[in-house]
Amino acid sequence: MARKIEDGLTGTVTLADGTVEEMRVRAATGAIDRFLGLMGQRRVEPGTALVFPKCTSIHCFWMRTPIDVVWLGAPDGEGRCTVTGLTRSLAPWRLDFGPKGSWGVAELAPGTFRETPKQLACKALAGK
Repeated sequence: MARKIEDGLTGTVTLADGTVEEMRVRAATGAIDRFLGLMGQRRVEPGTALVFPKCTSIHCFWMRTPIDVVWLGAPDGEGRCTVTGLTRSLAPWRLDFGPKGSWGVAELAPGTFRETPKQLACKALAGK
């Protein structure tokens, strides 16, 4: 099985107050990358999201640091996903399950958002 992470993609996140911020988005689409995710990394780069399309649960086994988890609804034709939930600082060795209506998940550095954002958008998610 090949590793397949679509890297270096620019995306945006719309915050609760309507502010739009840019972030680097990586999409884990290969089987190995979907399994490995952020395992073993000492830290998660701020301003970076690792997105797992078509994923409604995650594990943090073998993780070294907590992560923020943003649950996403299905993308529209332009890759915009409504945020369905936020789990702050999910600790290593824990499981998390997306709320009803979740289609995918983004893993980010802990403390990335003070409030649940409204939307995450990346053209790479269009048609996934």
